[in-house]
Amino acid sequence: MPCAKLASRKSSAPPASRKRSPQRFLRTRCIRRLTLRRLKKRLAVAAALVQAPDLLLLDEPTNHLDLAGIEWLESILEDAPFACVVVSHDRYFLENVATVMVELSRSYEDGFLRVEGNYSKFSKPKKIIFTRSRNTRKP
Repeated sequence: MPCAKLASRKSSAPPASRKRSPQRFLRTRCIRRLTLRRLKKRLAVAAALVQAPDLLLLDEPTNHLDLAGIEWLESILEDAPFACVVVSHDRYFLENVATVMVELSRSYEDGFLRVEGNYSKFSKPKKIIFTRSRNTRKP
């Protein structure tokens, strides 16, 4: 309902069946908070993009984005004219966005594993290295 019609409408007490229960109130409040977080995250990314960065650092960028927001971010990063470093646990996002994967860990000989490609290409050598290290530990 448009805002003008809503404002001109007479206020009356809601019928007993439509009264807000505490659970409904909390659920509505949670949904509003989630929506605000999603919008804030999108606005923060947009604000960074407006500055035309040479390097964009994103720490868990998909945490407070909905599916539409994640797809929007993926489309932007796909053809981005700048370098981007992403720290994320979202494998699907990394699959779609990453061109080079780096994982830091003491378990690697050099302290890190670097693989050209997306998450799928990264997971194969990681699995091989993990299997080798497990086999060498066994007596």
